[in-house]
Amino acid sequence: MGVHRQVRGAAHNLNQAVARLHSTGEPGGDLAAAAAYLARVAARVDELVTAIAAAQTGRR
Repeated sequence: MGVHRQVRGAAHNLNQAVARLHSTGEPGGDLAAAAAYLARVAARVDELVTAIAAAQTGRR
């Protein structure tokens, strides 16, 4: 799965969980899991960007 698709999917899941919270006033069972998953995906993207930047810098 590509990074863009993974981030988009994680953000969509979180958005749906938050929309449910806003409409009902109650957090759904998936809100915490969706937020945690998106945080893990974002952290991994940050790691990859840092690694790519380091590799690019090392080549120059």
